Amino acid sequence: MVAGVLSASGLDFGGPLHSRRRKYQPQGFFEHRGIRDGIVKPLLKSLGADPVGQRPLPARFLKPTALEARTLASRIRKELDGAEAYKDAKTLLVWQYFHRAFPDATWVLVRRDARAIARSCLRTPFMKRRKYLAGWLDWVQEHEDRMEDLKISGARVLEIWPDPNEPEGFRPMIEALGLPYDSKAVASALVPEAYHLK
Repeated sequence: MVAGVLSASGLDFGGPLHSRRRKYQPQGFFEHRGIRDGIVKPLLKSLGADPVGQRPLPARFLKPTALEARTLASRIRKELDGAEAYKDAKTLLVWQYFHRAFPDATWVLVRRDARAIARSCLRTPFMKRRKYLAGWLDWVQEHEDRMEDLKISGARVLEIWPDPNEPEGFRPMIEALGLPYDSKAVASALVPEAYHLK
């Protein structure tokens, strides 16, 4: 949802993007396939973690070398080919690599109630590594811990608790990223009914 709003506001995610639309992602995922499948998933696997970011997760405190960070930055710049942004929830699991590779980047942390996330995971077909609400709540907590680590790291972080029924709520994030706020463009990117599926 947030990536769709940013794309509609002019942020360039490059491509090719993983764009398969589903009822719970009607605008697509806005994930760069080359980076996700060729860089992020192999990095997770090399750290002994699940490449889809479900279970097991990588260690919380990672220490990438300068060479690893330079290599990552070079590969991502090549994939983006001039585009400005990359979106993938799994980057939070290896944020130290991305922060060292791109120390001046702005991170947009999309927040939501933990129980709502866990319930959503239980309903989402590709989220299969945990079977019970308690397991997904633990998974959410792991991500929230890493968000806190990132926020105190010195990285530039923006947080948003988005409401698909409130286009104006996206304005501070959009303007903080140096993009123009266009209420019609934002509203056109939002599909509120998709985010309340049972």
